[in-house]
Amino acid sequence: PDFMMPSAIAAMPILPDLVGFLLRGRVEMMDEPDSFLPTAKEIEEMSETEGTFRLHFFVSALLLCYFIMQMLGTSIMVLGSKCLNCRRPFHHDEEAVNLVPSVPSMAKLRVGKQRLLVATVFLATYGVSLMATIYSISKQSLSPISGLDWELWLALFALNALSMLVQAFVAVGRLNVGRSFRLGAFAEASLMGMSPVISDQFDTVKDVVFAGLCFQSDSLFLRVMGICSLLYLLFIHFYFLSMDSTLAELAASHIPVVLVPSTALLPTAVPAATTAAPGGTGCGVVKRRILPVLYRQTTPTRRWMLCMENFPQAVLALAFLCLEGGSLVVATLNLLFPAAQLTLAWIFFPRLRQAVAPWLGERLGIALDDEDQLGARRLWNEADLDSDLGLLRVALPHIRPMMDAFQLQESPEALGDEKLIIIRAWWQVLVEPSREEASFSGYDLSEANAKVMASALRWNTTLKKLCLQDNRFNAAGYEALAAAARNSALEELHLTQLSSEEKTEALAQFMAGKCRSELLNLRHAGVTAEVAQVLSAGIRIPGHSASVKKLDLSENDFGIAGLEAIMEALKVNMTLRELCLENTMINHFGVEELAVTLRQNTVLRKLSLIGNNIGLDGTQALVNAARAGAIEELHLFELRPFEYHQTDPNQALAEILVGSFSQSELDLHFCCITDEVTQALAMALQYNQTLVHLRLDLNKIRVAGAKALATALSENRCVQILNLAGNALGDAGAQAIAEALERNRTLVELVLNKNNIGQQGTEALCSAMMTNSSLKKLALVGNDWGDIGLQVLVRSAYRSSLEELYLFELPRKEHHQVLARFLGGNFEKNELDLERSGMTDSMAEAVGIALKMNSTVKKLCLRYNDLSEKGFEAINRGLELPKRRTSLLSLRSFGSKMVSPRDSGIVIQT
Repeated sequence: PDFMMPSAIAAMPILPDLVGFLLRGRVEMMDEPDSFLPTAKEIEEMSETEGTFRLHFFVSALLLCYFIMQMLGTSIMVLGSKCLNCRRPFHHDEEAVNLVPSVPSMAKLRVGKQRLLVATVFLATYGVSLMATIYSISKQSLSPISGLDWELWLALFALNALSMLVQAFVAVGRLNVGRSFRLGAFAEASLMGMSPVISDQFDTVKDVVFAGLCFQSDSLFLRVMGICSLLYLLFIHFYFLSMDSTLAELAASHIPVVLVPSTALLPTAVPAATTAAPGGTGCGVVKRRILPVLYRQTTPTRRWMLCMENFPQAVLALAFLCLEGGSLVVATLNLLFPAAQLTLAWIFFPRLRQAVAPWLGERLGIALDDEDQLGARRLWNEADLDSDLGLLRVALPHIRPMMDAFQLQESPEALGDEKLIIIRAWWQVLVEPSREEASFSGYDLSEANAKVMASALRWNTTLKKLCLQDNRFNAAGYEALAAAARNSALEELHLTQLSSEEKTEALAQFMAGKCRSELLNLRHAGVTAEVAQVLSAGIRIPGHSASVKKLDLSENDFGIAGLEAIMEALKVNMTLRELCLENTMINHFGVEELAVTLRQNTVLRKLSLIGNNIGLDGTQALVNAARAGAIEELHLFELRPFEYHQTDPNQALAEILVGSFSQSELDLHFCCITDEVTQALAMALQYNQTLVHLRLDLNKIRVAGAKALATALSENRCVQILNLAGNALGDAGAQAIAEALERNRTLVELVLNKNNIGQQGTEALCSAMMTNSSLKKLALVGNDWGDIGLQVLVRSAYRSSLEELYLFELPRKEHHQVLARFLGGNFEKNELDLERSGMTDSMAEAVGIALKMNSTVKKLCLRYNDLSEKGFEAINRGLELPKRRTSLLSLRSFGSKMVSPRDSGIVIQT
């Protein structure tokens, strides 16, 4: 179907003759042309008067469209920026006038987004131009004289104008608080996107039109040449899009309004050199407005792009002219204009570059304020400021952010070459798109240089690795660099050297804020006090490398100065959850700093100090501080369990030290626990309110540990079961425990098996049983209490509230508990069955003593036990009371004779 033009264009309104006004000085009104979208043949047959009328009409329409667009675009940008600032009031800080803004003036438009926007606008221009050309071919209106009909030129121009207006809305949306647009900002920007010859959109349209002229030819060669021209146009533009330098040129043409620079609402102080008048008023306008436009068309990148895009098109245009004959539009647009552009660019670029040096400085400053990295690179590289220090000396006073960053107030003449070289070196590192690594190690840089680098790192998008070892930075410099690196593309910030390359890289990633591992492992990495200063700068910054939750600094010697630096940083850190400082030679001096930090930090959950010489007082201070803070695990000792535990003993001990252990049972048996560990545990037991069952059997607890536990038991009101079997408490330890039992009213079960407890310790425990009303079970298996101690134990058990007394180990559990109840005076059954119980003479002695005090047992079964005469005698002594002989079955000793059940009812094997 035929392509139908919009009715608004088909019924064109009456327009003033603006071309005639420019030529004759008076305005005349024009009706719409008689012919609409004439064919190529109609155009050739058209009279000169009618052709001139069409020229005046459509040029006037183009100018009127341009003026309307300028008014609308300027209104959108100026009024839109004012409305935004009214809705979000800007509070100006006088003290911050001369500083590089921490917030960019425009929302940052990354290179990738710019590439996408430019590609979108180019493809739209390419597609619309191709549609207009195909329509013209189908209507046979594509003319070698004018190319497209004037109607189509006007439609394409109007669409371009609409694109500029859309970009104006986008620019207003990117604007930040405190910024606005100049009155002429839209006009200057849209000029780059709509002007013939200057604009890349114009070049795209004329190349597509040329391809259409080739395609409508009768020559097969020209048709193929037209297709090749279209494909090359696509290829060369996407090739340009792939490079940052040429992308900047395309962006300046395709999205100029989106990238338009903004200005501050309040004036910013600038050096005196920048305020000097560039000449008379007219000269100033030329230098600031006209010369920069001409300069942009003569830059080396622009010349290279013109050659790459237009040289093949020129060759094809020559072939077309040779085969098809003369064509005004082809000769002018594809040969004359490109040749003139290249010639004039080669001739005038050096002079224009010197003339626009102040403008270059201002534009570089605006690009830095707007964080337009691509634009800043383009301006710097096109002017070749790397090799021309004289030009840099003139432009630098106008680059306000750089003057502020370097704290420069000098006039251009006062800036020496040495200072310019330093500034140039920084800039080369920060904006060079092909550079990913840079090293300034050993340059003797100071804190001021560090802050300059930090200010500029925000604008860099390509640098991945920066080495700054062996310089004179201090803590403030380290922190400034780390904070800037976090918000840049930098992945590794090397500020110091460690013992291994792997650890050095890990620290560099952390300092750059790009460490993605949960653990920063610097164990045995040669961390010194200086390295600790560097590390503390990264720790101090809120949210820096937020994925790092664990920091391991074990087996390093960074001294008290390094520890203080890390602790000061931890006071404000809100991300680190675990800190490991094992074997770092921390003593009681460092403990004080640690304790203060633990009280102030609200996020640190785990601290490991294993292998340090903290001491008892230091342990007490850390435990108290951890309880007051947020610590949930405090690792001060390394336990080595020899058996499987359902709960990790190290973690359990670390939790109970700070009061975060919520379980009712703590199993620390067979863990090589010493007195030092026991003393720390005892501190925690004084405050614990949840622990009921505590296992400390099969460890290395001695008298000191027993005394610490005794002190804890005197205060503790929740522990009911305490197992200390298999240690070395001795009599002194047992006596300490006994003293605690006299005050404790919650302990129900106490196990002291195999603790080398002798008669003195036994007597002390017996004395405690007499006063303690809560203890129900006592185990003393495997101790050397002696005959007297045994008698005292059994008699005390019967006279106290004790219910079970474990003195012997029996093979069968039921016998074990039965005997313990009988010896503890809590056996109320009539029959005591110890058949096949493995009873020995020592057990018989204890049973005999208990029989004298028991009044409930009527029957005693001792069959199949290996008792000697001594054991029978002990049993008999328990039956010496007359009432016993009448209440119990007769028990007699017949030497080695086996008595049958029919004889006495009891079988005794001697």
